[in-house]
Order: sequence, then structure tokens, then C-alpha cells
Amino acid sequence: MTRLLGKAAAVAGGLALLTGVALAGAPAAGAAAAGAAASNQILNWNSDLCLGINGGGGEWGRTAIQWDCNGNPDQKWNFWASSGSYSTVKNENGLCLGIRNASTDLGAEALQWQCNGNDDQKWSITPAPGGGYRFVNKHSGFCLGIWGGHTNQGERAIQWSCNGNADQTWYFG
Repeated sequence: MTRLLGKAAAVAGGLALLTGVALAGAPAAGAAAAGAAASNQILNWNSDLCLGINGGGGEWGRTAIQWDCNGNPDQKWNFWASSGSYSTVKNENGLCLGIRNASTDLGAEALQWQCNGNDDQKWSITPAPGGGYRFVNKHSGFCLGIWGGHTNQGERAIQWSCNGNADQTWYFG
């Protein structure tokens, strides 16, 4: 019950965050510029693990994974209004969440890369059925999820056909 209430509060806070991004065309209150203290963690609904970067470093091309929330820069994300209803998701390493090689293949890995404005770095963040949010990639139309729906640390974040599964649902911490 406590876990569900915590998620409900995180979803309500996320809605306020995303409404600010969509309406203002600039970082929402609470989603400050990279390096600011008001960044948000993105947690997977299925595992309660944070979206982060393998090894935590700031090198281009490192794979996005789920890991215990530790407050490191690779797990702190800011949301910037992009084009239309899309947002750019940037971590405190100063790099954007995108898809490896701008692939449109099922199972392609999410990664951090230099922010370049390409469509593989643009995400539609919308309420998911049953709570939380889903991140839909503009370039591929696929949802951000966790490989195989696994709940273990270190599992890769990938894009897959949107199916409503819990591994494709995220909340903010």
C-alpha cells in the first residue's frame, strides 16, 4: 500500500512537471537546467529502479539502464519542451536520452548522446493506463521500456511496441 501511495504522489508531481514543460515551452518549475538541484529521477513502474546510464559516466553512447536510485548525475533528468507535444530529456551529465543510431528497430537501445535536436531525442510523455507515464519516441513511435520486462539492476532500456506493460511505465521521484 505504501509503494502504491508513493507512486500516486510521484505521478501527481510528474503531471505538474510535464504540464509546465508543455505549456511554457521552457523548463518547468522543478525541471531546471542541467546541473541545477531541481532535476528529477525517472523510475520504472515494474522495478522501482531509476533510469540511469551504464557506468554513470558522461561519455557519449553509454547505454541507458535501470539501477538502484543513487542520486548521481546520470540519474537526474530535466525536461525541455521541444516541438509540439515533444520533450527533450537531458541528464546532469549534459547529455540527451536518445536511441542508438537513431534506429527504428524494435529492441534498439536507449543511450545518452550529445543533444542535437534529432527526432530520436524527442519524447512524447503521456499518462499511461493505470497510472504513471509512457515515453514515446518521436522518430520510431515506440515506447521506452526495459528489455524483457526484467526487474534486475543493469537491464537495458530499449524501445518496443507500446503494449501497456509495466516495464513501459515510468514515474518521477
